[in-house]
Amino acid sequence: MLMICACSQDGKREADKVQEPSSGPSFSQEIQPIFDGNCVACHQAQGASGNLNLEIGTAYGAIVAIKSGESPLSYIAPGKPEQSYLIRKVEGTHVQAGGSGERMPLTGPLDAPSIAKLRDWVKAGAKAD
Repeated sequence: MLMICACSQDGKREADKVQEPSSGPSFSQEIQPIFDGNCVACHQAQGASGNLNLEIGTAYGAIVAIKSGESPLSYIAPGKPEQSYLIRKVEGTHVQAGGSGERMPLTGPLDAPSIAKLRDWVKAGAKAD
């Protein structure tokens, strides 16, 4: 009986390779810049819209596992993008999640890559690097 297995160039079977878990996007390097460029103009310490401050140094603590003031959801539910109000708010699906108000940001929708990056960060556990 002849046994055939698929091998990679380094001689290891593909099935034997260990897949490293993805740590997701970096909060400080990839997520905070989204807030800085799209959210901080309205969500800053001085008169933060909805009392939500998304400035550097306060954003993470203001959103992760913190209940939204507009919805029964938390702003960010680590590992659960569909149950994260901030994700729903930037996607425009917040009303269906029991929320209110307008889609964010008010200046126009975030681009698809930014929304995907936010989703990936939440899905990976919303870690604070």
